[in-house]
Order: sequence, then structure tokens, then C-alpha cells
Amino acid sequence: MNRFEIYLKNTNAADRLNERNAQLSARFGDTIFSDWSDDEFKEAGFDRFLKCGSCWAFATVATVETSYAINNRELRSLSEQQLLDCDLVDNACNGGHVDTALQYIYDNGLMTEYDYPYVAHRQDTCYLHGATTTIKSAVFVHPDETSIIDWLLHFGPVNVVINATADIKQYKGGVYTPDQWECENKIIGLHALNIMGYGTWNETNEKYWIIKNSWGQSYGIQQGYMYFARGINACGIEDQPMGVIA
Repeated sequence: MNRFEIYLKNTNAADRLNERNAQLSARFGDTIFSDWSDDEFKEAGFDRFLKCGSCWAFATVATVETSYAINNRELRSLSEQQLLDCDLVDNACNGGHVDTALQYIYDNGLMTEYDYPYVAHRQDTCYLHGATTTIKSAVFVHPDETSIIDWLLHFGPVNVVINATADIKQYKGGVYTPDQWECENKIIGLHALNIMGYGTWNETNEKYWIIKNSWGQSYGIQQGYMYFARGINACGIEDQPMGVIA
């Protein structure tokens, strides 16, 4: 199948999703992934440009950055590349786990993005010097809507992992609400995200999490964010929440 045929297939899929969700808020259409097949999307590790499956590192660092800013009134841009090079428990561009990444940060701290820039592959050497930021604690939050909201209100963002589906690459706005069949049968892979807040879509009364993604500022809404169904554990989003205090 050539690139244009893939694009047409994805466009038709987006149209069907819009028809199916006509009474809901979610909308689907052309995105940066519209000319990618499901297999390409999976093999690229969800990274449109750099082909590195480092969502676990980006999600982990984003939570630490935000928690540090909340508690210290200073926003620091910290290094994802340090996790790829130096956290040898995890597998760099081949995936990793938020809990082990947080253990690494607790033990070693993080350098800034400026001092340790992102190159999207594991380098031969870990350049560990001048770490500026560490964390005080990291905990598994109880896996339910109320506990996650309580953590958001008192401490800050929450790390989560979902079974990412093929449909998510066509998301354009509204509340993304995958059904159980999609979460079980249209899985592309595991994907780490950050819950930054929550709300309700007024017109349809759909509850949602405000999600920070790592697919670039042109994805989704508000420069890389999305609204994801809240309170129904869609695609396992409420299964393994983790919180950080920095």
C-alpha cells in the first residue's frame, strides 16, 4: 500500500469514527500521523520524527518538572536523554517503566535539558555530572478516579500508562472515549502519559482527564494535549497511577 492509499484509509477511518461519535464530543481527522500505517506507527515507537520509543522518559520527566515547579516556584527543563543513557534498568528507545525511571531519579537526580540535550538514541556513554534536580518521593496512587483527583488537587500531575489504540493517532479534539473492544483488540502498544487535570465537557456531560502527550505540539489540542475519558478506566488509564513529590 502506497503512502496516498494509507492516507485515504486513515481518512476514511476518521470519518467512520466521527459518525460513530456524532452524539459525543470526540472528533477525528487529519493529523501528523495520517499517512502512517498502524504497523509504522507501532514500530516508530509513537515518535513521528525521531523513531525512538521514549514516551516513558518524557512522561516521567514531565511529572518531575511540574512537581518541582509547584513546590519550588521554579520551572526547570530537565533531561530525558539522561534517562535513555544512564538508566540501565530501562531500555532507552525500546521502552521503559515510569517506576524504575523514578527510582533512578531518586538515586541520581536529573541534569537540565540544556546540559544534556535529547538525541533520541542511547549513547555509548552516560554523561552524569551536575544533576540539579531530584525527587523526595514517588508513590503508586490508589487506582481509582477519586484518589487520582485528590492527588492532582494536593500534589500535582499523575503518571499513567494506557493501551494505545490505532484510533488515537487520528484524534483532533473533544473527549476521546475508546470502548472496551478497542482497548482489547486495536492495541498498538503501551504508552506513558501525564494527567495534568480534569474536567467535564459541558455539552455532553462527558468527564475527562486533561492529558499531556509527548507527540509534539501539533498533535491534539492546546499544543500537544488531549482530553481522555475519566472514571471508566478506558484502556487501563486508571490502573497504575503514580505521583511524585520533588
